[in-house]
Amino acid sequence: MRRLGPALLLCASCAPAPEPSSASTVSSTEVAGTRAVPAKPCADAPPEHDATDASAGACVVRAPNGVLRDVWVGDFAVTVTRAPLEIRLTTTAGKPSKVHVAGAFAFDGWATVESLALTKATELVPRMVRGGAGTRVDAPHAEGNRAVGAARVGEVEITPAGAACGAFTTPALEPDRRDVHARFIVMDRFRPREESLVLHQAPDSPLAVRLTGYVEVGKLAEKSAWMRVGTEFLDGSTISGWTKADALEKILPGQGGGAHGHGGPALCGDGCAGGDGSSPHFEGKALIAAGTKVHTAPSGTVWATVSRAASFDVIQREANGWVEITSAPGIEEERGCRTLRHAFVEASAVRVPR
Repeated sequence: MRRLGPALLLCASCAPAPEPSSASTVSSTEVAGTRAVPAKPCADAPPEHDATDASAGACVVRAPNGVLRDVWVGDFAVTVTRAPLEIRLTTTAGKPSKVHVAGAFAFDGWATVESLALTKATELVPRMVRGGAGTRVDAPHAEGNRAVGAARVGEVEITPAGAACGAFTTPALEPDRRDVHARFIVMDRFRPREESLVLHQAPDSPLAVRLTGYVEVGKLAEKSAWMRVGTEFLDGSTISGWTKADALEKILPGQGGGAHGHGGPALCGDGCAGGDGSSPHFEGKALIAAGTKVHTAPSGTVWATVSRAASFDVIQREANGWVEITSAPGIEEERGCRTLRHAFVEASAVRVPR
């Protein structure tokens, strides 16, 4: 029987590697749910780990079809793909956790867990942040029976955030590249004046999280110098909490999408075009009659027809007999952007619900 040991050994010693040849070169090998990674330079030694810390932890993440990079078994590493695995999460972020694999090969190893993913919608911060299925928590570590780290929702990083270890699984090897933008836009929209925003569970509450990255929020309530704000995302994630009102600036109609002085990333290209900053006559849902012609601009070229009577997001910026459709199911002008820029209909075809 031919031995395959040399195909798996990585850097058994730090002597200079021999020159590759057709006889000695061995490619990566895939075997029933595990894959040996290509040989690495001697500098990439197995990471140091604390056996006491990992084995004593109460935080266990189980993944029936787990995917995990660089699971070290002695002095070589494999990537686990679609195999049952169990991670006993370490209590220190960035340190290797103990991993048990029960696929075609059953073995124990060590891996640095870069992120975990929620299996279903779960509360990540009590009464403030709820992550949708697939929401990632980066650099997770164990705090009792909870996995805690930095949650990512859309373009926002939320710290600290976490949930019971049983609520997580391993994410796919390739990052989820879906655009997870805000689901709704209310009349009174705000954005942080600074690069980050601290939200509290209640005014002056010590329980708080920090949002880093561009986010737009809607006003939900006011109390003295405090404002309760929130937003919801396409994947079902929600964020809400209290912050000082002077930490926010109001977004005028026609603004938004990251166009603030701090250079935040735009949600939809350069933001929603149109408008002069004045208050609109109406903004919200409205019923548009079947057969209505859609124009590129007021009195502009017709480029579409409403196929059946339906409710659309619209805005009427001025009383000129025209209404702008801002979003429609299945139609995008920019990849990942739900906002339309060139969809105007005559106001006579629009019915606003009472």
